[in-house]
Amino acid sequence: MTQEKLAEETEASVNTISSIERGIRSPSFELLEKISNALGVEMRELFDFFPNSEVIDNPSRKEIYVLTKILRNESPQKVKSITEIIQFIFPKLK
Repeated sequence: MTQEKLAEETEASVNTISSIERGIRSPSFELLEKISNALGVEMRELFDFFPNSEVIDNPSRKEIYVLTKILRNESPQKVKSITEIIQFIFPKLK
């Protein structure tokens, strides 16, 4: 996404988005929320500086990260269906 598009989506100026991206300015919590919504990611992902890093201490965490990436753009119905499948396989999670 371009800075111009992100600025439009978040109702911020292009200069503000550029300054944040370059680390010159810190965004408010409200703007962080708007940015995460515009990008379609959870706010915490804006602070994940090593999203593709192989330096993950627990092998399960890596798989959970991969599943999260896969499911992020799926419809709520698909996510619900997959959740039901997981709960069927692991009934104690219900």
